[in-house]
Amino acid sequence: PRPRATFAPRALPVNVDVRDGLAAVVGSDPDPELTLVDLADPSAPKLLRSIRLPEGSFATGVVIAGRQAVVAAHAAGTLVFNLDDFTQ
Repeated sequence: PRPRATFAPRALPVNVDVRDGLAAVVGSDPDPELTLVDLADPSAPKLLRSIRLPEGSFATGVVIAGRQAVVAAHAAGTLVFNLDDFTQ
């Protein structure tokens, strides 16, 4: 297989989940961040939003559950984001 397109979030990605044409990507380096990407057209990914996570977060996982993105963030605990706030 060959890639159709590439997308580089600001934080080095450590985990990604994709549901219904939406990708949620988390990373912690250089700063902890959740990045939401519209994949409706896989050949042209579109940044929807980059969300800075709380200081000291060390994001290691993300899952899209219904209309929420849930981020595992070590000392900051579990962070839950309502996707409707960022994708409308």
